[in-house]
Amino acid sequence: MGQIVGFLCGQKFVCTNPDVKVNDIVPDASHPPSAFYGLFVDDDVIQCMVDETNRNAEQVLESTDDIPLKSRLKSWHDTDASEMQQFIGLLM
Repeated sequence: MGQIVGFLCGQKFVCTNPDVKVNDIVPDASHPPSAFYGLFVDDDVIQCMVDETNRNAEQVLESTDDIPLKSRLKSWHDTDASEMQQFIGLLM
């Protein structure tokens, strides 16, 4: 029986459950485009992007001693899944 292989946050995962078939996962043409988008960018991927964005911002803020007074970094707040989805929507 075949395997379904994917990646999440740089980690490889393999689904070897014989009850899971690709046709069970892939939506057909009657589904909206967001169903196809959800195959690649699901809640776990969004959360990974949120976590890494917030971690990177924290590292930048900790490593920068002289942030200019009017820098946008001064008003940084952690992002969340909703904000990340909106950002991706703007990019599309």
